[in-house]
Amino acid sequence: MIDSNFANSVIFSGDVAFDSAGGILFDKSDKALEFGDDHKASFGTGGDLVIRHQKSNNTSYIEEAGTGDLVIKGHDVYIQNAAGTENMAVFVEDGGVQLKFNNGTKLQTTDSGVNVTGEIIADSAVIGGLRFPKSDGLANHVIRTDGSGNLSFASVTALSGNIDSAAVVVLVDSAYVQARTAAGTDSAATQAMIDSSIGFQVDSAYVQARQSAVGITVQEEGSSLSTAGTTLNFVGSNVTATGSGATKTITITGGSGSTGIINNVKANTFTGDATTKTFALSNAPADSDDVLVFVNGVLQHTNTYSISGLNLTLDSAPDSASEIETRTHLLQSANLVLRDHKSYVYTLSTTTDSVSGADSAGTALAYDVGKVDVFANGSRLVTGKDFTATNGTSIVFDSAFSSGNVIEVVSHAKASTAELNGVLSIDSDLTSSSANQIIYTYAAANHRTLKFTAQIEHDGSSSYHAEEVLLTHNDSDVAMTTYAQVLLDSNLGTFDADINSGNVRLKFSPAKTNTSIKLRAIRTPA
Repeated sequence: MIDSNFANSVIFSGDVAFDSAGGILFDKSDKALEFGDDHKASFGTGGDLVIRHQKSNNTSYIEEAGTGDLVIKGHDVYIQNAAGTENMAVFVEDGGVQLKFNNGTKLQTTDSGVNVTGEIIADSAVIGGLRFPKSDGLANHVIRTDGSGNLSFASVTALSGNIDSAAVVVLVDSAYVQARTAAGTDSAATQAMIDSSIGFQVDSAYVQARQSAVGITVQEEGSSLSTAGTTLNFVGSNVTATGSGATKTITITGGSGSTGIINNVKANTFTGDATTKTFALSNAPADSDDVLVFVNGVLQHTNTYSISGLNLTLDSAPDSASEIETRTHLLQSANLVLRDHKSYVYTLSTTTDSVSGADSAGTALAYDVGKVDVFANGSRLVTGKDFTATNGTSIVFDSAFSSGNVIEVVSHAKASTAELNGVLSIDSDLTSSSANQIIYTYAAANHRTLKFTAQIEHDGSSSYHAEEVLLTHNDSDVAMTTYAQVLLDSNLGTFDADINSGNVRLKFSPAKTNTSIKLRAIRTPA
């Protein structure tokens, strides 16, 4: 029986349509009360709250159609995209509010204020009583204040050419430029500084003054060098100036080195006994002119003594208790070549296991073997493990570096006689026991023969080894002999040599790890 007044419970076994057009339908399978396009669910007397979908613009609405408020409640409230994969706004109970762009938070409220990620663009803003207006986009503008905390833009005539102190004072006295000096902020103090001998450079149309203690502003490579009103004198060779107009480039290149004179003096003292005329010096001078002899503080004439090897022989024996002092010049005057350290920077464009030739600035790599450091992206590499540097013109890496890495090679200073002779010191610390480790390399064209005394140490086992080595070459092969070997505990290794690419290479094969070698060599020119 059908209860037309629905006074009793009504059970529908299927879908229920509330109008003939099917605009409002209870879909049993979907468990939903469905409203068609342009149909609405209305709540409250007079239909204050309306939920509807408008077909004409494919837009859905939740609206308070009356005069009341619309309240959305929840512990945390999320506004998401249609797919439910991104949050567009998040409201957290007793917490912050987040406004997002592409699921990234751009504005977030906190217990202390608001955090903004990114730029703030506004036509105007009032912050703490200060107003920052939007610029009108014209050039040559500065910001000025009206004295009440409000800032605005004002047009200034562009400044060009040399600016004298009077022109700067006009700007200093203006309403929109304030000059600050140690003496104060008035124009007189600023003019005194501009007209002073220490110099003052005005380098922009907005009057940015930079004081320099030397009267000239020197900027890094790639920037301009302002020398207005100043004369620069570059003294010496290898200095060139290029460019025209206001821009000049000063180039100072390294030459063959600075030359100088060096002398080393050795003093010996003796006591006379009225009999002895011959005294042994600790170093052998070349001739009598290289030794100064004093007896009781009186300089002796060179014709009153003679030199033979280490022996100084006086014409007569000094009295007993006489004080005899000699000063021997160990090194005759010789020209020296001095060079400061040099840096070579390579920005790799391809994967490579070595660098050589011109660096990123076009300077060819050159270094002294044993006096070079290598850095990769600022980190120092370890010689013998991360790289090898044996020929003075290339660096070979243990493993390749990819494109984009920055390699810096630093060649350190050297000081050597121009004749490339004299006693040479060679010190090496060998951490492995690998055979034929290169400990010294020199150009075969410079020296034909080399003789050295070797001191080899292995402190871990208190082992010490000394011997002498003599080698010579014919520009293609090396002949070498070792002799006078003295061992304490055991033999610590063997020497060998060869010629490679015009360089003689002295090698050592240590018997133990962590072996140190000290060589003192005498070289004979080719």
